[in-house]
Amino acid sequence: MIKFLSIFFLAVFADQISKYFIDSNMSPGQRIAIREGVLELTYLRNPGAVLGLLAESKYLLLVIQLAVVFLLLLIYYYYLPKNNYIDLFLVLLLSGAAGNIIDRIRLGYVIDFIDLQIWPVFNLADVFITLGTLGMIIIFWKEL
Repeated sequence: MIKFLSIFFLAVFADQISKYFIDSNMSPGQRIAIREGVLELTYLRNPGAVLGLLAESKYLLLVIQLAVVFLLLLIYYYYLPKNNYIDLFLVLLLSGAAGNIIDRIRLGYVIDFIDLQIWPVFNLADVFITLGTLGMIIIFWKEL
C-alpha cells in the first residue's frame, strides 16, 4: 500500500511541477521546439476535456471527473481482483485524474504542453491516465 501511495504522490508531484515550470517560463500559446517537427513544448490552457469538449461547462466537467474517480474507486474496492498490476494501473489512472482535477479547481483550466505534432497537446497527467487505462485494458483482455 505504501509503495502505491508513493507512486501516486510522486506522479501528481511530477505532473504539477512540470505544469508549474511551463506556466512560470512560457506564455500561453508559446512554442519551443525540442526536435523540430517531432516534439515541441506548446503552452495551452485547456478549459475543456479531450479536444476542448465541455469547455463552457467547467463545473459540470469537474463534477463528471470527480464522479468517475469515485466510481473507479468503488469498482476497484468491490469488484476488481487485488493484484500489483491492477493496483499500479489504477494508481496511475487516479494520479493523472488528480493532477488534472487539481488544475481545474486551482486554475479553472488544465495546462497542456507536450506537443508531438501528430496528436493534440497533452500533459503528464494525461500520460498517466493513458498508461493506467491501457494497462487495465490489457489485463482484462488477457483475462477473457
